[in-house]
Amino acid sequence: MRKFYPLILGAIFTGLCGGVATAAVAEPSLNVANLEKVELTKIHQSSKKLTNSKNTRAGEGPITTAPGEKTTFEANGKAWINYWGMLLYQINFTNLTDIYFDGEDVYVYNPVSQFPTSSYMKGTLKDDEIVFTFPQLIYQEEGSDGVVNDYYLSRLNGTEEETAWGSTWSYEVAETDNEIVFHLEDGKWVMEPSDYKVIFGLVDEEMEWVGYGDCDIVYQEFTATPIEAPAGLETEEWVLVANGGGQAVNVGFIGDEVYIQGVSAYIPDAWIKGTVNNDKIIFEGGQYMGSYNSPGGFYLAYLIGGEVYPDGTNYTILPEIEFSYDAEAKSMSYKYTLFVNSNTEYIRYLEIYDNPLIHFQPATFDLTPAPAELTYYQEYNGSYMGVQFIIPNLTAEGYLLDTENLYWRLLVDGEVYEFDEELYGELDNNQTEVPYDYYSPEFDIYGSGPEKTLILYAEGFDVLSIQTIYKTEVDGVEQSFYGVPMNYNILTGDITYGGNVKLEGINNADIMKEEYYNLNGIKVNNPETGLYIKRSTYSDGTVKSVKVMNR
Repeated sequence: MRKFYPLILGAIFTGLCGGVATAAVAEPSLNVANLEKVELTKIHQSSKKLTNSKNTRAGEGPITTAPGEKTTFEANGKAWINYWGMLLYQINFTNLTDIYFDGEDVYVYNPVSQFPTSSYMKGTLKDDEIVFTFPQLIYQEEGSDGVVNDYYLSRLNGTEEETAWGSTWSYEVAETDNEIVFHLEDGKWVMEPSDYKVIFGLVDEEMEWVGYGDCDIVYQEFTATPIEAPAGLETEEWVLVANGGGQAVNVGFIGDEVYIQGVSAYIPDAWIKGTVNNDKIIFEGGQYMGSYNSPGGFYLAYLIGGEVYPDGTNYTILPEIEFSYDAEAKSMSYKYTLFVNSNTEYIRYLEIYDNPLIHFQPATFDLTPAPAELTYYQEYNGSYMGVQFIIPNLTAEGYLLDTENLYWRLLVDGEVYEFDEELYGELDNNQTEVPYDYYSPEFDIYGSGPEKTLILYAEGFDVLSIQTIYKTEVDGVEQSFYGVPMNYNILTGDITYGGNVKLEGINNADIMKEEYYNLNGIKVNNPETGLYIKRSTYSDGTVKSVKVMNR
């Protein structure tokens, strides 16, 4: 009775211990696009049925209430995570769970870290040990045929071997000694070491593992509390700008302390706290922001600052997050990466902000949207193209726009492109302007936030242009504000901003002016270390923009 799941070893992410300011291996975020994908291959399955025992609770259902005294624990460990029933990964995790102690009986809520069951795993307290005996009915779900399917917790013994696919794991239900033991060590409940060789995981009635399971778990009492804003704190609306987009935040100052609410879109009510020191604002790294419960699991959220390694893959977690601060301009910026992270010792983030800028948003401002940015382009068989780009939800000055009024359009060789409803779903046949949040049913147009992906059914042109449009009512009159078009020459690879012309290349004219912009399209007069867009104006009026790394 086995299932085999291929797993490339490079997808195993283990955080390095030793406290903050140590090297930490970057783990994938919750965004599936950031994960290395490996297809599941099922080699063999058994038809052996699960034997009923006193632990299965047959006919009773899972345990959904627990007696005794409740204590909240932080759980740290390793897990298998299953996406769409096809993709499996090994990850580190940190979350919270409630454990009830009732004499010798122990109940652990949501024991499988990546699959909330809303039920309890039951164990027995014996001196300095908790013994969990399996199988235990933990979850029930009604199928499309109306039949209720039972899922159990069981100890699974695993073996690893090298195959043509890479490193491959197989698991089987323990036929004897089907239990997991936790030992009390220095006030923590520690699962017997296993490193994926022993997990407790979900199995179905056929004793088949369904792809979720945990190991190397340590339960320790959790006492952290989120930061609270002082009573009477007066705030202003500012904007957090990063990665081509922005979001509203509330900023309030009391003495030399600053409080910011809204850094996390997942936990919008969470606050972070910093200290003003002349032209710097210092935020302590590892501030607990609260928790986030998603369909994929339960996650803690911490404020983390990280400096990227030269290889561009790993981060050093920093003990302090030091923002540059301009009190007069009401602006603060960070030259590294800010994370809303699920742990304090390794990077597995809920949200990521590269070189974030946080600044005041005035009541009125120029509504011209910032230009789009092309991030990827590929032609397929000469008949259609894959295009990825960023539509900032910001003005050219970095102020936040209402995305309900924001649109974008394409131009091919300077002519506006019409989106056919047969190709792009619910758009009108002659529609040329696409709403910011539009997501086509067939995924020909899709994306989350500023990042968009498009399948473009066009051919025989040289220049593709993307233009942002903001529509709103001003003094009772409907007005449209057009951002500067971004033009991509598919023959030369040149990117320009402005008019739509078929540039075959930049000539040898003299450079008359050079300007630098950050990746959010905001002009920077004195660029520091980092990635910028350098815009060069030539003596013949030609303008060329390129990405440069300022060191």
